[in-house]
Amino acid sequence: MRSRRPQTSLNADEIGALLRAPNRRYRTGCRDYALMSLFVACGLRCAEALDLQLRDVNLTTAEVFVRHGKGGSPSSVWLDDGALEALREWRRRRPDLGMYVFCTRTGKRLNDRWVRRMVKRYAVEAGILKDVHPHTLRHTFGTVLARSGAPIRAVQTALGHRNLNTTMQYTHVSDDDVRQMMRGKK
Repeated sequence: MRSRRPQTSLNADEIGALLRAPNRRYRTGCRDYALMSLFVACGLRCAEALDLQLRDVNLTTAEVFVRHGKGGSPSSVWLDDGALEALREWRRRRPDLGMYVFCTRTGKRLNDRWVRRMVKRYAVEAGILKDVHPHTLRHTFGTVLARSGAPIRAVQTALGHRNLNTTMQYTHVSDDDVRQMMRGKK
């Protein structure tokens, strides 16, 4: 088994700061906000989000159909109210070109390297000192889900993991969590 470096996740303040960073008055800021909201709310991998087509997102039922998940197995995820509203706004403002939900001004699919740079840039603008990338937002989703008391199998399903051992990394407990539990504050 290969060793994994510890995954970084963001706390609620950092998530809020990151999502406030894009200037949503501009079309690209609106797009970037919707994309990062989707990462945080659904835990999608970068490629899964960028492969989404307009037909895959139902803004009435708040369901997102992921056709090309890792391992080739399709799945559905559901949007929270914030991500749903962000996607509705982006849908109203996006160029009426192409089939991809997250596209360039000319309707082409966004490049995953560009998305990684974009997330890092907004994290820096938000004053977040951690190394933030799209997978950090996915890990944050899994961590929040696990800490909210969701059964580990539910976390596994939500993240689309085949192997439960992969999901077990989300059961980590921070020193702050232990300190609060031992002091009776949790």
